[in-house]
Amino acid sequence: MSYGALGKHVAVAFAYAATYELLRYFSSSLWMLPASLRVACLLLVPRTYWIALVMGDFLPVAQLGLMNADRFGVSWATLVAIPPILFYMPATMFLQKQMRLTVNDGRLHADMILGMMFLCSVMNSLINMLAFVTIVMHDGSPRPEGSLWLFCSWTLGYYLGALTFVPLVIALRSHMIRLDTAQRWEDSRRIRLIRDIVFVMLPISVIFILVAHASITPTMTWIRCLVIIPVALISRRHGWTGAALCATLGSIAVTTSHIAQRDPTTIPAELILAATVSVCLLLSRETGLIQRHRLVA
Repeated sequence: MSYGALGKHVAVAFAYAATYELLRYFSSSLWMLPASLRVACLLLVPRTYWIALVMGDFLPVAQLGLMNADRFGVSWATLVAIPPILFYMPATMFLQKQMRLTVNDGRLHADMILGMMFLCSVMNSLINMLAFVTIVMHDGSPRPEGSLWLFCSWTLGYYLGALTFVPLVIALRSHMIRLDTAQRWEDSRRIRLIRDIVFVMLPISVIFILVAHASITPTMTWIRCLVIIPVALISRRHGWTGAALCATLGSIAVTTSHIAQRDPTTIPAELILAATVSVCLLLSRETGLIQRHRLVA
């Protein structure tokens, strides 16, 4: 490998690690944004740079294990230091062998994208559970107990985290391909989408955040669920791009209304939002992609 190629790999690794740290800063136990980085990179970054992605994923998780080894034990720190993206890679290669990112008429293959996000979320939760059972509290306190609820909440957190940015990144990439092939998005369609986002989705999202921080009531659990209404309407009008934008804004609105890091009242809204966005993405039609422009290297 030449010095130029090595420099590119180092740059990719550090860019990945920096982005990971930024996403982790805004994440919570029920909204794990680094999952979106892993899935998006594996879908869009050429396999030549997968080793760099592994190194970039290793740096922050190894730091996390090293910083907490004295608290939770060496076994836990060792397992935590294994880059989760390593376990994502076999799932990615398996799904890419079964189906392409685009189907014959140019539409995005939503089954493949959502299936990958869900499979990787389950795998990441299994890794967490394995590390969880190896915890040894050095202060003598009882070890935290794992449970099915904890596993399911982790899986939901990873899936919603991936759903927040992966569809949006793919939509932006698809739009860039259309620009490269002179198949530009019609101005009227773009204006309608911007109008619906600005005057429908954004105000509702802001209202949810303000109400959540102004009052703590049992009904807030179900008020959060109302975000699915503009999500469904905009997705029906604007297809994959509309659903992707709503997934990002809706996830931010629901998860930033957390009362605490592990606020269980948020789970119903997150579950309903994730299910709604997934169905909208499956039903949407993203036209204009040319089959010869594959997004996967």
